[in-house]
Amino acid sequence: MFRLVFLLIFVVSLGACKQEDVAFNSVEQNPHSASSQTPTPDPVDPVDPVDPPPPSDDDDDPLPIQPPVVQVAKAPEDHLLGGQTELVYEIVPGDFPIESIECSVNGVVVDCHLDSAEIPLVDFPLGDNTVVVEVIDESGLVAKIEEDWKVSREIFRRTTDIQVEIEEQKADILFVVDNSISMHEEQQKVADRISNFFAKINKLNWRVGIITTDPYRKEPQTGQVDPYADGVLLRFPNGNYYLEASTPLGQAKKLFEETIFRPEQGNGHERGIRNTYRSIERYLSSDNSVENQRLKSFYRSDATLSVVVISDENETLVNGVGNPLTELHKSEGQNLVEFVKNAWSEKKKFQFNSIVVRTGDDRCKGPDESYGSAYELTSRLTGGVIEDICANDYTGALSKIGSGVANLQKVYDLSCQPQDKDDDGVLDVLVKTSGPSVPDFTINGLKIEFDTPLEEGSYQVVYYCY
Repeated sequence: MFRLVFLLIFVVSLGACKQEDVAFNSVEQNPHSASSQTPTPDPVDPVDPVDPPPPSDDDDDPLPIQPPVVQVAKAPEDHLLGGQTELVYEIVPGDFPIESIECSVNGVVVDCHLDSAEIPLVDFPLGDNTVVVEVIDESGLVAKIEEDWKVSREIFRRTTDIQVEIEEQKADILFVVDNSISMHEEQQKVADRISNFFAKINKLNWRVGIITTDPYRKEPQTGQVDPYADGVLLRFPNGNYYLEASTPLGQAKKLFEETIFRPEQGNGHERGIRNTYRSIERYLSSDNSVENQRLKSFYRSDATLSVVVISDENETLVNGVGNPLTELHKSEGQNLVEFVKNAWSEKKKFQFNSIVVRTGDDRCKGPDESYGSAYELTSRLTGGVIEDICANDYTGALSKIGSGVANLQKVYDLSCQPQDKDDDGVLDVLVKTSGPSVPDFTINGLKIEFDTPLEEGSYQVVYYCY
């Protein structure tokens, strides 16, 4: 028994010694590991282990979806009116196929297709224009481009020459007086204050003639010939049929007073526009009757023309039972304006002035009177003066009309509408002169109007038009 225990102890001891020899021999056979300067880390405390770092979110994100792209291969170019341009584009799909395309110009849809890459841009209006291309893929992602271009007109330099000779500032002035019996008081007011009118035109080479609003050369009821009707000039007491600037002012005033105050009772159809038209028609007529010859002598092609209608009625268009009168086209103000231009030229300066019952003025309108709306409209068409026939004193009215006649000498026609060439917000108009100074001016459509009449001399207006 003793021997058995001893042998077991001995065997165990030998086993322990053998394990230590193995451990020692492994270190000795690896001298590099044994001599490494890297310190041996402290043993990890099994009670408090260090948590591993959390995984990065980036490692789990999917790749982003690529949207479609629209690229401009050729942008539309600015061009002149009547020309054309185009937009050329390129579509680059993203991760999903393209589903649709929509194109528009100035907000209006135009044709375009996925299998083409060009939009013709033809016949678009003046100014700025915008073309838009928008594509959508199957996932709903959108790509869009916007391109602008401008349509303009070609600009040309223009000049207008003005030669001012004071003695040649001619003004023909035609008074058209309503000679019905209700107008005696108004005729007297004009006669009393006509000197205010002459004072405003005394520096002009003027002529003054008078016709009536009575349209019938032969009275419809009686068949009697009316020497005061149908646009013929009235005779002044001195035997002449118009007054002119060489007449002394006092004498001119007296002759005018005695002629505008009418003794006859004219026809109830008052047609001042029509009779003005007829007077010019007589001037142009190949019929050399005595009445027409007088008008051929009165009107001058190189003079301004001012008409002054004085009436308490409107232009009559129907008779007493409501039937239309004849030659109604001659009673329209616009037709009269065009007729004046056709009779002479576009350069003819024409102004139509009215002393009438203003539209809406019930204080002035009596039971046998009417608003002078047709005369007012014609005055507005020509930049004329509109005055109140019910005024107690015609001093202001006739002074203003006289000034309007004189002011026609400040207005000159241009060949076209001036433009802002350099887009600075100001019309490019220059007035050159070698002599007198140039007054300030304004541009009104096809006309240049100076603040004061030009002094004698030569002027050149330089401007730019489409």
